[in-house]
Amino acid sequence: MTPIQEKLVEKLKNFSEIELQEILNFADFLLWQRRNQEVVSPPDETGNSEPANTDEECEVHYVGGVLVVKASSIKNQELINWDTIIPDMREERIGKFI
Repeated sequence: MTPIQEKLVEKLKNFSEIELQEILNFADFLLWQRRNQEVVSPPDETGNSEPANTDEECEVHYVGGVLVVKASSIKNQELINWDTIIPDMREERIGKFI
């Protein structure tokens, strides 16, 4: 184990179960993001390679412990305030349970 991994393990001992789950979710997100960035198409005749076209092209943000997928529709982009998206989503979710 590397020194940085040992430091991480030591720090993780101080977190609650819920906080550990959030950290795990974030780590999964980082790994998913890395895998998606590594997917490239084969080089063309000039030797250039470009990101492969995937069925799902979207912008992903990790904000305040919440994974947010940005919609690709221009109409949706105009309606979304990215500064308040998390509180708005939480309020909407709570409203469904009341």
